[in-house]
Amino acid sequence: MAIANLFVPLRLKARAAASASGRQVQVDSNGEELACSRGLVDALYPPLLTLVRHIIERRLEQAPERQRVGKPEHGTIVLDARHDAGHLGFSIGDDGGGLGSARCALAGVDSAALLRSLSADLAGHPLSDDQIAAWKAQRPTVRIEERLGRDTTFHLSVPTAVVSVVTAAGAPPTAARAVRVLFVDDSLMVRKAAEKFLRALGAEVSIAIHGEDGLAQLGARSFDLVLTDLEMPRMTGYELIERLRQMPTCAAVPVVVVTSRSGENYREQAVMHGANDYITKPFNQETFAHLLHKWVGAGSLVA
Repeated sequence: MAIANLFVPLRLKARAAASASGRQVQVDSNGEELACSRGLVDALYPPLLTLVRHIIERRLEQAPERQRVGKPEHGTIVLDARHDAGHLGFSIGDDGGGLGSARCALAGVDSAALLRSLSADLAGHPLSDDQIAAWKAQRPTVRIEERLGRDTTFHLSVPTAVVSVVTAAGAPPTAARAVRVLFVDDSLMVRKAAEKFLRALGAEVSIAIHGEDGLAQLGARSFDLVLTDLEMPRMTGYELIERLRQMPTCAAVPVVVVTSRSGENYREQAVMHGANDYITKPFNQETFAHLLHKWVGAGSLVA
């Protein structure tokens, strides 16, 4: 699975939170093409979302204040991933006002205590005990780098030996299962062709006839990959992607648009709503083999 499955929903959440609070933000990322396990994506998403939310709600200044101190009107968040000497490293940097007095309180604390402190400082849902446990199971280290009033960067590192064997619940894998794919399209002929190709590749396939059907299935069980058309009755693909990105259990699930629309404006809208990838019809078995390798990473997953 690609790091993009982690960074894309984080970018969307950052933009949504900034918009809701009247702030402007640009979110850049590096290393999205790097591979990691689904378990790591699931374990890291809640903690990294906490860090992103803390930037928006507590450290990123409003436009007038930024202009007063000589900064651009819009804030900048940079998400970075890299492989480094047996570790998978992540950095989340921002050009906000810094941690202030909280910097001293966080100095020297372990990563779990740091996350609990930042989470408690935010409105809404704090990190749960299970989310903290899944984070600790990755054996992470965290280092804070700050230039007071100018920028702050959280550097996180996870041993790759842990990345390969720990699931989202923080326990060793016990069994393998087929990749679970949800295919959403209102055309019977397209659905039958897609199901045939995906099953031939060893995937466990669920079919939805429109966006509402797809959303209901996403609420009932977990999937490793979602493939969706755009133009459908009752709920479009755009609406489906936007709704599923609001579901905590689906925020990091890779979504690929499969459509006959080849215009760049359709592609841009799909990405803006939260799609990870975009392909145009017609497709064949090789098309889906490439997508499974790119977004899931293997023919079977940890149960």
